[in-house]
Amino acid sequence: MEAISRNLNSIDAITLLLVLSLIMITIVRFFYRTRFANYMILPINNKYVTIYSKKGRMRSWFHFGNLLFQLLNFSVFAHLVAKAFTEKDEFQFLEVYLLFGFGLGLYLFSKMVLQLCAGFIFDIQGKILELMFNKQSYFNYSAFVACIANIFLAYIFPDSKSIIYLALALIILINISCIYSLINVNQNIIQNRFMYFILYLCALEIAPLVIFASYLKG
Repeated sequence: MEAISRNLNSIDAITLLLVLSLIMITIVRFFYRTRFANYMILPINNKYVTIYSKKGRMRSWFHFGNLLFQLLNFSVFAHLVAKAFTEKDEFQFLEVYLLFGFGLGLYLFSKMVLQLCAGFIFDIQGKILELMFNKQSYFNYSAFVACIANIFLAYIFPDSKSIIYLALALIILINISCIYSLINVNQNIIQNRFMYFILYLCALEIAPLVIFASYLKG
């Protein structure tokens, strides 16, 4: 009997990663039912961050599971976006997936280190940890949008730019709601230290994003 080799194509790889991410989020939901229920209404009710920003913050398996879910789905989404906007017939899945996954992980890690350093220097570690938890929770949540978009782009409407634009708009909207919530809660601190707030935005929000975009472009 002659052996037949079968190469794993991009759809097979995407299916495997999507199933893996869905299994992961199902396990998280199974072990953290109440927390997951609060998490699912995060964009319309910040009860989740109010309760859990003081309880272990980012050192929980729940947060870690959502972080992995985010990395898996955003990396797949990046590949599907790149595939939709390129004229190549065969777009290398592994190349884009690993590039974006590594870049996103490096970006998040760099931001975390910079924010922790800033918290240590200005002796506001507690506030910085709370801020990091809030922003990361919203960013992780927006991965649900990416996951749904991945399913549509991979199996129902391949290369649909409308789906991509809609998903990007929802992802941006979710994260803008996080910024609005943070500014609303901390408006007294921001007003009293407005220059520090501007420096924070430039050094810890905008600068890492520019470096990340330059890395991907390169």
